[in-house]
Amino acid sequence: MIKIMKKGFILSLIMSIILGNLTDTVINFATEAHRVLFINSYNWAYDTVPEQLDGVRAVLEAEGIALDIEYMDTKRFDDAENYEHYYNFLKYRLDHGEPYDVILVSDDNALKFLIDHREALVKEASVVFFGINDSDRVNEAAAIKGFYGLYETTSIKENLDLAKALQPEADEFLIVTDRTTTGIGDSKSYLKYREMFPDMTFSIVNFSEYSLEAFQLWLQGIKQNQILIYMTMMVDADENVYTMNEAIAILAQYANVPVFRPTIGGVGKGLLGGYMKSYEKQGRIAAEAAVNIINGDPMPVDSLILERPNQYVVDYNIMKKFNLNMAVLPEETIIINSPLTLYEQYRTLLVPLALGLSFLMVIVVALVFDNHRRRLVELKLRGKNLELSGLFEELMSSEEELREQNQLLSQSRQQLSESEQRYKELAYSDILTGLNNRIAMYRALNHLIADRAVSGALYFIDLDQFKYINDSRGHLTGDAVLCIIGERLKRMESDQVIANRLGGDEFVLIVHESNPNHEMDQLFINRLFGVIEEAVYVEQQEFYLTCSIGIVKFPEQGRSANELIRKADIAMYKAKEAGRARAIVYNDFMHSGTEEILEMQKHIRHALEKNEFRLFLQPQINLDKEVICGFEGLIRWEKEDGHMISPLDFIPVAERLGIIHRIGQWVLKQACDDIQYFAEMSYSSVKIAVNVSAIELTRADFDDDFMKVLEACNINPNQIVIELTESSLLEISETHLKKLKSLRDKGIEIHLDDFGTGYSSLNYLRHLPIDVVKIDREFIKDVAIYEAQMLLTKSIIEIVHNLGKTVIAEGVETKEQVDILREMGCDRVQGYYYARPMCLADAAVYLKTYPVE
Repeated sequence: MIKIMKKGFILSLIMSIILGNLTDTVINFATEAHRVLFINSYNWAYDTVPEQLDGVRAVLEAEGIALDIEYMDTKRFDDAENYEHYYNFLKYRLDHGEPYDVILVSDDNALKFLIDHREALVKEASVVFFGINDSDRVNEAAAIKGFYGLYETTSIKENLDLAKALQPEADEFLIVTDRTTTGIGDSKSYLKYREMFPDMTFSIVNFSEYSLEAFQLWLQGIKQNQILIYMTMMVDADENVYTMNEAIAILAQYANVPVFRPTIGGVGKGLLGGYMKSYEKQGRIAAEAAVNIINGDPMPVDSLILERPNQYVVDYNIMKKFNLNMAVLPEETIIINSPLTLYEQYRTLLVPLALGLSFLMVIVVALVFDNHRRRLVELKLRGKNLELSGLFEELMSSEEELREQNQLLSQSRQQLSESEQRYKELAYSDILTGLNNRIAMYRALNHLIADRAVSGALYFIDLDQFKYINDSRGHLTGDAVLCIIGERLKRMESDQVIANRLGGDEFVLIVHESNPNHEMDQLFINRLFGVIEEAVYVEQQEFYLTCSIGIVKFPEQGRSANELIRKADIAMYKAKEAGRARAIVYNDFMHSGTEEILEMQKHIRHALEKNEFRLFLQPQINLDKEVICGFEGLIRWEKEDGHMISPLDFIPVAERLGIIHRIGQWVLKQACDDIQYFAEMSYSSVKIAVNVSAIELTRADFDDDFMKVLEACNINPNQIVIELTESSLLEISETHLKKLKSLRDKGIEIHLDDFGTGYSSLNYLRHLPIDVVKIDREFIKDVAIYEAQMLLTKSIIEIVHNLGKTVIAEGVETKEQVDILREMGCDRVQGYYYARPMCLADAAVYLKTYPVE
């Protein structure tokens, strides 16, 4: 607690100038093109200020905009003398320094100060305010030209609903405020909701009317039918000033009921929590508005930014302490201090434990099998020993009998040798193809590597798209195809070539020679491709295969079998990424790419958990009616530091690692939420298109999962559009096409995206379940320049129309392109000429400026 002392004002002002203004200023005025001033009502150590600064700095530093910061320190010095000194200081600085493009102002006192002195201080600069509790002050500021801002909605209604749900027997709300400007604003906002809760009594407890001891006694006397909400608690009746943490400690120690809090702070320190506002998000939104003003982007017509940076946060320990019902919490609630489940406590141990147990089981099975085999051999040897004993006894009686018995013994030994040879074949051969199995391959490879005089190469072969044979023709047919490929590779074996099957559709050829400088033979590689690509016939069915080959040389690129197999596998995947049906030799740069892919996988999973993905919307325009006919949803990844990652960088990685379906589910759910948002704005016919990859379509339950999301969000299927690229349609089987047809029968439109960049076959365009064809931007960009391009585009539009389908032109950027496409009869267009991809809030504003179909 700090006693207010006016005689300390001058010293505090000097310290504020030294510590606040000098250290918090980005000193690069000579090189920065734009400058922003941030005026805060409090000082740098006040509880909410660091979070606000984090949000402001994150945005402005990313844009290269200089930031100056001023602190009014009105929590300690809320008197006329302070305001007068501060006005003189700030006016002198503004009159003698470089002008500012935008002034950011936080909290009620600073906004009132700037409104009262706007003629002398603001001048030509725009003002963006945030953290304002007083709705009257917000409306006053919003009416001033050049003033824009964010109303600090404390979300009182949501907190009252939450409190009533958790304490259903309560009949009175108690709100703790004080005499500060913030407290008065909170009280006004709170009382506005009395009519919504007619069965509840609304009471205000003014902390500024109590001494600390009296307030502590009052807290201890609160009854169970009363709901306690802490909003503002800074100054008591004795003029003592309390920090937020001090106020929280008092409430947590003396209140005998849960304490709700509509603002960040206190959760985890004894308060229950509530629907809280985020000061960091406030600062970020205000800074983004400043950037928009500097860039000349349009601002909201009513000067108020509608985005609400709030979230539900509660403390598990407080819920349990007061026996509150967890089931009534909103689904998106963040619960801190929640006890870890047994799985969460030990999940880091589960994988190594499972591997260890599996390894032990393998050893046990091997030992049992070996012991059984030894037992059988031992029994046989015992039998033979008895026979030998009998023969020895009979030796004295008959030489002829001895010879016969000796012959029988030789035959038995031969049978035993043959049995042992058969065991070895079973242990080291692939059951399906008869080639060497993984164990035999590792054994042979390690033997070759150990011989310093031997060199060679490893050819890691993976059949391209083999899974579609299994999916469409069944595994028995797939096994028959693998047997034929295995026979062909077996015929390639020689003294210098060893053929092996790793498993599935993966084979390995080991080529070696007694020469330390082995050279790879291109003729051998071509022969290998010929063996794989030769037609395969199974039960009157004809199949044509290709393969991707990764090549690694030994010993220079590896001294162990594991290392060589790993590097060959990496090279093989590089061959697949390069387009399949090719061979690529491993190099060390490929390994770094693999590390980057694993790192990207980790970041993608974190992005899903932290909700870092954003769905931007780009409108599609009906050319005939000049109305909005829908949006395309475009995913963006905005990291915590504000850095944007292109979908081209993370979507291919997600597809390769098998997590693309999680991203697809997120996009679909977000699109449904956006459609609901538009419906609440009375735009109930707006459609949103989502992009779906071929890998998502191959999931067995893709169509069922897709419809479950629509049903859960109560979205009409005709408001969702699926967009697929040409290449993805060509990669999927007839089984997966049936899923598309099923979704289309339910009312979902199917769009063919990027037409013209792939095979562009008019035959499949006629047979596939497609409603709309989107002409790629590569056709559109030169349509107004080259006549040949214009005629080609016109022909495509006419052919698509003749097939009974609609045409959308992508990448439209000029009015000339729009006019030409309209003359050609193009149905819809999409591109920068009308709008760039935008966030949901901007799309809502765009809908107000353009008619909707």
